[in-house]
Amino acid sequence: METAKGEQAAVYITDTTGEKVETESVDRSIARGVRTRLLNPKWIQAMLIHPYHGTQKIRDRFENILGLAATTNRVDNWIFSGLFQTYVADEILRQKLAENNRWAYFSILEHLLECNQRGYWQATKEDLEQLRRTYLEMEGDIEEGTD
Repeated sequence: METAKGEQAAVYITDTTGEKVETESVDRSIARGVRTRLLNPKWIQAMLIHPYHGTQKIRDRFENILGLAATTNRVDNWIFSGLFQTYVADEILRQKLAENNRWAYFSILEHLLECNQRGYWQATKEDLEQLRRTYLEMEGDIEEGTD
């Protein structure tokens, strides 16, 4: 469709899980999901109550965002920047995530790097440098077997 018309086709998502059926654009649905969960401090803290599985569930959401970016091309740059600021730039949260499940946190870092490498996220030079440093630190901790 995009090739024939030269523009992206409109994509909508219909949520039938609640009492009220709602249809919205994929961009709006992705942004709402990110704001209410991945960028919501209360949701993050609720996930981290669960040893090991908390960071794993967060990692699963990062994988979903990567998949949505690849299949819809409708994940805005602010989303990736917000994820970086929340999960990498915040040193306290970064430590909590690594303590909860360092392998899942390492995978979160890999997903962010992949989003940048694929061109879904145009990270600033500074953010990308910090992400790479954090990635290498986590990789070293995992190889050494330390927390």
